Amino acid sequence: MKIYLNKLIAYLLVSLALSLVFGPFDGNPFKQQTNYSSMWDLCQQYPESCTEENSMVPPEFVYMKYIAGLSLLFLGLYFIRKSYTKQPGIPVNSHNMAIVSDTINILFLSFAAYCVWAVLIDGVWYTKPYLYDEFLFEMISFFFVPAVAIMTFFSANLAGQSIEIDKSGITIHYLDISEYILWKDVLSMSAKETFTVTEGGGILAPRKMQTKLFIKGKRKSMELYEPGYRKTKEKIVKQLQKFASDDLQKDISILDQEW
Repeated sequence: MKIYLNKLIAYLLVSLALSLVFGPFDGNPFKQQTNYSSMWDLCQQYPESCTEENSMVPPEFVYMKYIAGLSLLFLGLYFIRKSYTKQPGIPVNSHNMAIVSDTINILFLSFAAYCVWAVLIDGVWYTKPYLYDEFLFEMISFFFVPAVAIMTFFSANLAGQSIEIDKSGITIHYLDISEYILWKDVLSMSAKETFTVTEGGGILAPRKMQTKLFIKGKRKSMELYEPGYRKTKEKIVKQLQKFASDDLQKDISILDQEW
C-alpha cells in the first residue's frame, strides 16, 4: 500500500508541475506572444475594456508558475523515489522498467493536468489558455484524479509484485498482501494466457494481454504477472527447477518453453 500511496502523490504532483511549467498558458508557443505587462496594465487602468475575450493573467504569474511548478516537481520526485523500494525475492519488473512506466504515465497525465490549470485560470482571470475548449477541458479536469488513481493502481501492482522460491515453498508478494504455498500442496504449474476483447471492422475478437504463471494447489491457487524481461522469467524458472519435486519438473519444462 505504501508503494501505491507514494506513486499516487507523485503522479499528481509531477503531472501538475510539468503542465504548469511547460503549459502554453500565454497562447500559441509557435507565435509571437502578447505582452503580459501592457495588457495587464491596460486592464487595471480601463476595467471596462477588460472583457472575458481579452483579459490576461497578471505578469507575476509568469514567475509564480515556475516557482510553484518546480516546488511541486521536487516534492513529487521525492515521493516517486520512495516508491522504488526493494522487493523480497525476484521482482516481476526491474527498476528501469518501473521508471519507464512511470515516465509514460506522467507524460500522459500531464495533458489532463494542463486542463485542470486552464480551467482554474479561466475561472480566476477569464483568460483562455492555448487550445482551450471549455466543455472538453472541464470534462478532462473532472476525470483527472480518478485517472491518476487508476493508472497508479496498475503501475503499483506491476512494481510491487515479486516471488520468493525456496526449499519449503513459494511466496508471491502482491501490492498489499502476500500468499504462500508449500511444495507438498502444489499440484501443477502452467502458463496461463489472459485476453481482452477488441473490435476491428465491426467484429469483436480476443486479443492476448499477457501470459501469467499459474500455480494450482490443493486448497488454493496463485498467479504471477508476466515479467517484462525474458531473463527475469529464466531466473524464476531456474529457481523452480532447483527446489520443485520431481513430479513438477515436467510442468516446469513446459513452462520454460511456453512462458
